[in-house]
Amino acid sequence: MPVDSASFEGERPSSTPKKTVLLMTVKEMDAIVSSSIRELQKATPENERMIKERECEMNTKKHKLLDFIRDELEGDIKGTIRALDIIKEEYDEQCKRHETVRTVAVGLRICKRTRDTF
Repeated sequence: MPVDSASFEGERPSSTPKKTVLLMTVKEMDAIVSSSIRELQKATPENERMIKERECEMNTKKHKLLDFIRDELEGDIKGTIRALDIIKEEYDEQCKRHETVRTVAVGLRICKRTRDTF
């Protein structure tokens, strides 16, 4: 089953994590390259040129696949960083509100003590 450059750019099953699908695709491509080269090597020495062409073609496809994986993972990492930044901003905001509430509560206790004293 040949793998072309479009095959790894398609939809993935939603139940399988993206990284798993991409790594499975790399392993499948390695298996295809190995089996194709073995078939050509079994033939005749005149197929040596064809073997080199096939290796070059498959290496190109593998490089494209690895570039695609890198881009996908890079996008995931950037998305995660953005999400963490948003969470941090929300946390900082909550801390500020909590500090304000705490300050008001301390102020109210001081007012109550002052009132109770007089």
